[in-house]
Amino acid sequence: MNISANCCPRRFAFSIPKISDGSLDFSFSGFKTAALRHIQLNGIKPRRPGAKISKIALDLVTSYQQVIIDTLVRQTQKASSRLHPRSILLVGGVACNSLLRKTFKTTFEEEPKRMEGREAFRVYYPSPMLTTDNAAMIAVAGLARLKAGGAARHLAIEARAQWPLMSLRAPGTN
Repeated sequence: MNISANCCPRRFAFSIPKISDGSLDFSFSGFKTAALRHIQLNGIKPRRPGAKISKIALDLVTSYQQVIIDTLVRQTQKASSRLHPRSILLVGGVACNSLLRKTFKTTFEEEPKRMEGREAFRVYYPSPMLTTDNAAMIAVAGLARLKAGGAARHLAIEARAQWPLMSLRAPGTN
């Protein structure tokens, strides 16, 4: 079931961040702050277990999803005009989002074919069962480590991209 089908994806205004240095960098931190502001201004309360989700809450999350998709599309368009790729690969947990997948396919494959002067790109994305969220993966790895008797002795450990997930003793810890 598509919950967002009956929601208004533009009900809540979120500003797309504009980075003035011309880089392709962007941040979602402003979106989180704006969402909190909308929640507070509109008196949106956490739902009780088993209670129906309010229309206003659904409109908020639909608007939030839409602005994130708009930002990812805009930044990808900016990057593609600069870098001229032959294809686009949508990966990670976000690649499981069906609206994002559809929007990328339409924006980068279908629309350019109908418009002269715009180059079409093939968009690739993995099966949803292969698109995992990093936080969930790290939590599972942490649980396995904890069950094996490992634990962080302190929180001042270094961050490394190639950290051995099942290691009982992380580098820099005793």
